[in-house]
This record gives sequence, C-alpha cells and structure tokens, in this order.
Amino acid sequence: MRPLLLSVFTLVVFSSVFAQGGPAAQIDLNGAKYEYLVVSFGKTPFLGPIESKATGHSKVLIYSPAGLQLPDESVTTQAQMDTLGKFGWELTAVVGAIGGDQEMVFKRVYDPQRAANEARLIAQEAKELADKEQQDRAAKEAESKSATPKGPIDLDEVDAAQAESAYVEKVTKMIHDGAPIALGSGATLDQIEVNVTAPNYNGAKHTIDATITIDGTAKLLKENFYRSSEARSLAQIYAQALQIATGISPDDAFLEISVNVIVKSGGKSWPVGSGFLVK
Repeated sequence: MRPLLLSVFTLVVFSSVFAQGGPAAQIDLNGAKYEYLVVSFGKTPFLGPIESKATGHSKVLIYSPAGLQLPDESVTTQAQMDTLGKFGWELTAVVGAIGGDQEMVFKRVYDPQRAANEARLIAQEAKELADKEQQDRAAKEAESKSATPKGPIDLDEVDAAQAESAYVEKVTKMIHDGAPIALGSGATLDQIEVNVTAPNYNGAKHTIDATITIDGTAKLLKENFYRSSEARSLAQIYAQALQIATGISPDDAFLEISVNVIVKSGGKSWPVGSGFLVK
C-alpha cells in the first residue's frame, strides 16, 4: 500500500521578550520551532486479549507475567502511530471519543532540511500517482475503442448459467451447514473446501468434492502421543456422518468427501490421518 499523503502544517513558536514598560516587543528568532501533523484514522478499533494475541502484534502480552490485567488493544492504530513515531512525530492530543472518528495531533521539532526532503518526496509521489491515473485512463479508453461488439444473447444459456450458480450455492451451503452437525465430541472444524463440477454431457450428474479438515487434538492426543489408526477411524466416521448430515442424495450428484485429521502441538498443526467417502 502506498503511504498516505499527509498534510503537514508548520507552526513556528517564538519566545517573545517584551521590554519592561516599553510598547515594542523584541522577538527571539532563535527560539524553539515545531511543526504539527493532524490526521484521522477514523474509528479506533479495539480487540480483546485473545484477538490481539492472534494478530501477532500485541504489545501488552509481555506484561501479563508482571500482573497486568490484559486490556483491549488497538494493534492497527498502534502500527500507524509507530510508523509516524519513527519519523519523529509525537502524539500530543486526541480529539474525539472511543467509538467515533478521532482526530490526532502529532508534534515534532521543526527541521528545515527534513521538511524540504519530505516535501520533495510528497511532490514526487503526487506526480507518480497523477501519471498512473492518466495511464489507466488512456488504457481504459483504448480498451473501450477496441472492444468487440457483443452479439445476440441466448436467454436459454443465461437461464442455465443462473441455475448452475444457484445449485453450486445450494450444495455448498448444505455442506457448510452439515459439517458442524456431523462432528462428534472431542473434535472441532478447522477448514472446509467445496468444489462443484458441472456435468459435461446431458444426463450426467454434478460432482461435489468436499475436503474437510478437523482438529482431533482433544480426542486423539494424550501427552503428545496419538494413534494413527484412531485418527483414520475418526476421519472415516466423520465422512459417513457428513454425507448423512448434508442430505445430498447420490441420485442427484457424485459426492466425494475427503477428511483430513490434524492435531495441534508445539504451536503447529500436524496431519495424523485421513479418510474418504464416495457416493
């Protein structure tokens, strides 16, 4: 993703020394100078401890052993602010409330050379974006001019395509709905993949290929030991239960169910058995 073009305004703060009793102010041009950045990332999304940990970018987890009660954390906004922090920007104010858009004000010491370099980079990026937009517009115009006129549309083909799409959606839903029903105790769903192949000649049936991965850790793994025979048996029993749970009749389609069983250990998933069913 290209970096956002951020509007930066510079506010120069002068230290003013007024002569006692005199009307004229003496301005110290060597006083501190700052520049400010005002941005909004929209609503700040917060994740609970479990969700934050799953992203791999949580910062508060390391404080848990010290007794910190883990709070909700906005890992995405933190990442944006970390990026700005690497360029010297420090958050000084937040306008807005949690749940709504928030305006964030950043501040850093004004460096004329750095400001000039960043202005040059912003101008270069703006030119690149403008050039790309112009190229895309020219390409679309050329494509429009060279497009081949469409011929007459066969409504029977349209109806057939719509019916095929509806059938694929229907059987895919049947498998997704039946998958959790077929599970026994001690196993959980890990992944579902469904592919539907249309008949290649009149009178033929659809082929429905369902590949299911189930997590059998709780049922199969005992102190980091398992039996592959039990994993294969679990896969075969689940394949048969899924065929019943889906309600897909062998008269309507060829149903091929492949079941892969995994266990999780040491932070990884390990394949331990498989089974299949063809109807």
